[in-house]
Parts: sequence; structure tokens; C-alpha cells
Amino acid sequence: MPNSIYALILAGGSGERFWPLSRRARPKQLLRLVSNKTLLEETLARLDGLIPAERILILTNTEQEGAVRKLLGDFPNENIVAEPAKRDTAAAVALGTGWVAARDHAAIMLVLPADHVITNQAAFQETLALACDAAEDMGVSRIRLHRAREAGPPAQTRRQRCDSSGPALSRKTQPRPC
Repeated sequence: MPNSIYALILAGGSGERFWPLSRRARPKQLLRLVSNKTLLEETLARLDGLIPAERILILTNTEQEGAVRKLLGDFPNENIVAEPAKRDTAAAVALGTGWVAARDHAAIMLVLPADHVITNQAAFQETLALACDAAEDMGVSRIRLHRAREAGPPAQTRRQRCDSSGPALSRKTQPRPC
């Protein structure tokens, strides 16, 4: 697995999907829905042993920044960033990409939402390692997680290499359980 891996955790949102439990200042990633940890804490725990905290960026918004900082008191303060303006996911990923590129322009970056429930941490980390290896070998890697109610394999990694002389070449790897 490559050494220079960073993670961008998307921890913003409007707090409307789990109303009345969630609110603008307390969206679902700050709720304890499946364990005694919030979904954001669960997301960080899934990266434990894989990516050190100094290479993890948590991107939130100004309304939730204080709650995120309070929740993650031991997390590097400079690695919690509030978006200057509410935009969409693409803008958040662009901001995270700039943060990573300023530290290591050749790094591999994982983009993870803070509000997913993934119960098999070992399988998830194995899938992330596979995706990082694919990204290092071929340039781009994508993991698609299927919802529990969807048919089909629970996780799939797609390797893709873009060649300027022709169309993108792709090869699917074996599905991994998550």
C-alpha cells in the first residue's frame, strides 16, 4: 500500500434528513445512531491504523465547526476546516484536494462521507488498501458502496487509467465485503 495517503472526511450538511433528531447545528454525522460514538467518530475509527490523524482533513461548515471541534478535542486543530461558503460536494472535494496538494502533490486522497454506517472495519480497510494500490498503479480508483437494501456486491473497486491517445481503460476487481 502506498505511504502517502490522505483522507478527506466530508462532515457538513444541512441537518434535515433525520429531522427531528438532527438540526442545522447537529446533523446526522454528529448523532449517535448505531453505537455510543457519533457517525463522524465512527468514520475516524475506520481509518485507525491506516491513515494517521495528521493526514486526515475534516471539512465541515461554519454552523457545525464548533461542535466538530468540541467532539474531536484530541484531533489536530488545523485539520478541521470550515468551508468559507456553503457549496456542493464537488466544491468541498476541490477544497480538500488543494489542502492535500499543498502538503504532497503526489499523494493519494480518499474522500469519505462522515455519515455512513459500515460495520466491517477490516473489510473496509482492505477495500481502501486495494483502491489505493489501484490508484498508485493506474492513476484513478473508485469504490462504490451499495446500500444494504440494494442487490449486488456490497463494495466494488474500479481501476481506471486515462490515456490521452484513446478512451479510458477500466478493469473491475473482485467485490469485497463491507
